[in-house]
Amino acid sequence: MTIYEHVLEGCVPVPLAGYLKALGVFRLVAEQEDGNARGFWRDERFVLRTRLTGDELVRFFAETYQPSPIISPWNGRAGFLEGDDEGSSRKGAKIIRRYECAGDRFIKLRNAVDIYRSIGIIKDLDKARAEAKPLKEKKRKKRQLSEDEKNRLKELEALIKRCKASAIANLRSEAPDWAVDWFDACQRIAQESTVFPLLGSGGVDGSRDFGVNFGSALENSFDFETGKPLENTIALIRESLRCDIVPSLATDNLGQYDPAGVGENITSGFKGEQPFNPVDFILLLEGAVLFSGAATRRLGSNQTQIGFPFTVGALTAGSGATASADDTGFNEFWAPIWTRPVSLVELSAFLTEGRTTVGQKTAKDALEFAVALSTLGSQRGVTEYQRFALLQREPRNPKKATPIGRVHVRQNLRASLVSELDAAGWLARARRIMRGNQDQKQKKPSHLEKICRNLDEALFRLTGDGSAESVQEALMAFGALMLEVARRPKLRDAKDGLRPPPPLSKEWTEAADDGSHEFALAAALASLDATGDIRLPFRRHLAPLDRPKGRESWSDKTEAQVLAVWTGRSLVRDTALVLERRLIEAQRHSFTDHEKAELPLRGWRVAPLAAIAAFLAGQTDDARIAALAVGLAWCRTGRHVNPGAREEALPFAYAALKPLFAPEGVGPAEVNEKKRIDPLPLVRLIRAGRVGDAIRHAQIVTQGAGLPAPFIKREPAASLDPDRLTAALLFPIAPKAYESLMERAYPDLQKE
Repeated sequence: MTIYEHVLEGCVPVPLAGYLKALGVFRLVAEQEDGNARGFWRDERFVLRTRLTGDELVRFFAETYQPSPIISPWNGRAGFLEGDDEGSSRKGAKIIRRYECAGDRFIKLRNAVDIYRSIGIIKDLDKARAEAKPLKEKKRKKRQLSEDEKNRLKELEALIKRCKASAIANLRSEAPDWAVDWFDACQRIAQESTVFPLLGSGGVDGSRDFGVNFGSALENSFDFETGKPLENTIALIRESLRCDIVPSLATDNLGQYDPAGVGENITSGFKGEQPFNPVDFILLLEGAVLFSGAATRRLGSNQTQIGFPFTVGALTAGSGATASADDTGFNEFWAPIWTRPVSLVELSAFLTEGRTTVGQKTAKDALEFAVALSTLGSQRGVTEYQRFALLQREPRNPKKATPIGRVHVRQNLRASLVSELDAAGWLARARRIMRGNQDQKQKKPSHLEKICRNLDEALFRLTGDGSAESVQEALMAFGALMLEVARRPKLRDAKDGLRPPPPLSKEWTEAADDGSHEFALAAALASLDATGDIRLPFRRHLAPLDRPKGRESWSDKTEAQVLAVWTGRSLVRDTALVLERRLIEAQRHSFTDHEKAELPLRGWRVAPLAAIAAFLAGQTDDARIAALAVGLAWCRTGRHVNPGAREEALPFAYAALKPLFAPEGVGPAEVNEKKRIDPLPLVRLIRAGRVGDAIRHAQIVTQGAGLPAPFIKREPAASLDPDRLTAALLFPIAPKAYESLMERAYPDLQKE
């Protein structure tokens, strides 16, 4: 048997109309003509492999194709809820009457109408609407309703609401199997708070009933009595599949499925519509039938909700063409693009599953979906997903399925790091708090939204790019958010505020290591802690935190407020403030405990002397170091010591002062044994600009402890920045680095 391959030029992934149309063509051919047909995407076009030739494919749609029962009897405009007005002139009622006397080609539509008219829930809904209609009309015209009328109207409205909520379930249980696919695809009708991108709210887009428009498109393409195509139908089919030019098309639009099809300035006038092919609308709705809803239950919840294939909560980060204001609670639809030829049975199974998990839970927003794709890799030949979100781009038009980017499926295990931020829903809560409640007009300042948006964008990039640079960008964006939370007590409110984030794993630190001086310095700074009497992690200088006893919490105590000295304005000044504060803490604990406390300058990571030299020379990106340190401060840090310490061009002032800041058991043995020097006066001398006095004081007290100080009269370089020198003294360094500094500043010349 000869197999023909048809590249359908009119079936493209963007707009959504083109994507659904491709699925409609594939579904109808495979179900009604060639069960062995295969379909896939190649070069932004849908490719259909079938035994049908090109002409046979066109003749199938023109002469043989039987339309699916795309009817929504629960909608007021569908033609079933007309009360006693059997001769209604409304469009939906006319379409239903045409179905009732249609020929055998439309037998599914004819039979569906007969079945729906006999179902009790539709009769009850029709009767209630008919009785409520004059009462609503009287109320609309501001005529006084009696108390009985008011009560009856309330009863009827409640009854209508109950009927609509259970309409699909009742229809589904009484209708035949061949009719339920459309019901499943429209199940959102019972959940009016959210809108499904494909079929609106129960098969309605604003005032447009998809079922009625489907019937109208059929009426403009076929003769209902004979089933024969109209004069121009074959040309319309060729135009829809192959993009052949058809003159004199009527103007209309595909609604939410084609955002560019209607709106301001799309034609020569200020407002207009493009040429409209009714076959496009027929085929796209036939494709939408493939996406049937499925009842799902959120993990840990007793509430059943409706889940739809590849549909997640809107989070427009990662598109480059949207703003945080576009995250309005609507859903996103991720259209899978596969490159391996598949049968309709395979595709249907894949779309029916249509849910992607992160760990043990179903992805609930676009970021979690991207994480899942990156950690699972390519499945079943799906190489990309085209994202669509319902956005409003023209003030007088409803929201439309706007394409917001393409996500490539690739293996990236580092994307799983993103999930750590949403432990116990922390990230989702951060978004709500930073953006405020738009419904109640409690919006936060715009720069808070920008900070949250930047974090979402950075995390989204991380899901597709596992490079150290992308991890660093995510850490810096996260650090910026945490620094803003630390500055604003209202964001940390015990009842409605944001708790401290879940502790991030050391994998964040390891993944962000790009070998640069900036990262080495930031990681060493963020790893500052103490293992003795004083438990003082670096993040306590960023935000007011309680001493860790289990999970950290915010604190309003004076001690916590005093420790939080980091401003985020200048790395050099902030680091100097942190050094001075930590030394004061050591001094305070010494007075409390009546013994010398250990200097709280121990770090789990150390900075190489080469990075220190670059920092002292002003050759590092200070802003990047600061931003990285703030983000890394919330990560767990395993012990990491840089082996060895080669000679570097370090200023003598640093070599003379740094050994006196060595934590107990870290520096050279003779320093730890013989000196117990309080370095706080040295810091204050340096910050006052008296670097020379600080060095002389250090060498005098060191000499008094019995150590050599041959360069006691040496003057420091005049160009050395006092604040930068103070900051450099805070960075932890390796034990061998201390030995190297001692050999330079305190050599035993007689022994040599």
